[in-house]
Amino acid sequence: GREWAHKTHQKALTWLRRDVFPYIGGKRLDDIQAPDVLALLRRVEAAGDLFKVRRLHGYVRRVFSHAISHGDATRNPAADLNMRDLFPPARPKHRPAFTTRADAGRLMRLIREYPQPVTRGALMMLAWTLSRPGEVRMMRWADIDRERAQWRYTVSKTKTPHAVPLPRQAMALLDELEPLTGHTPLVFHGERPGRPLSDNTLNQALRTMGIDTKTQHCAHGFRAMGRTLLAELGYKPEAIERQLCHKQPNDVVAAYARETLLGERMEMMQAWADTLDAWADGAEIVPLRQRG
Repeated sequence: GREWAHKTHQKALTWLRRDVFPYIGGKRLDDIQAPDVLALLRRVEAAGDLFKVRRLHGYVRRVFSHAISHGDATRNPAADLNMRDLFPPARPKHRPAFTTRADAGRLMRLIREYPQPVTRGALMMLAWTLSRPGEVRMMRWADIDRERAQWRYTVSKTKTPHAVPLPRQAMALLDELEPLTGHTPLVFHGERPGRPLSDNTLNQALRTMGIDTKTQHCAHGFRAMGRTLLAELGYKPEAIERQLCHKQPNDVVAAYARETLLGERMEMMQAWADTLDAWADGAEIVPLRQRG
């Protein structure tokens, strides 16, 4: 259409050529039914891109709308699909995160100085484990294996058991927190009885430190920070992905990753915690201006 910017037009064309034409390109427009369009979208969904599912649906709908207005089709099968009922909401992918060594060091310095010990501890634990904020907030004393220095729990998102290596720094933090929250089931106990810290508490703490949680770094951003910087430090992608507990393609791969990568991840996460300390102390960070 004339109203589409050139870039959008090119993207739409690329997607249609790859994800639509090979499957329904040979049919007459009026022979294409809603289930045909749904099948296309399910393929894209299976590849894991819900944002693209919605955009592609919009492009197909516009193609049919254009065909109807020019007398080339009589109905729009894409318009018959209730996307809200058929697909889960596409969560915005952009969760802001610091991804440079200098920013990571500055962030860790700010967290060190945050006065509230339980909130400070939860932010440190996010940085040291790269676990999801919801999981750190719900961390239970009963799930800490002190002998192995591991935190073992079942991941709510994938329903799989996960062992998180706890570096020495995290074990020392648990010792500090025990007098404060050890009498409750939850490590990061919130203000209200029996309730964990809220997600908002963590983001509010970052905002108090002067960090914009919409554009710079949010509670969920520690995962992207770790993923980016560990890769930059040369760690194996499989070990990083397993630490982030991203779903494995199948059960055999998942079992293999659980068993074989744990020792490697223990070394990696200890090195990561040590590196974050070094960056927070100002090491390995190139000054912006050379000191004259």
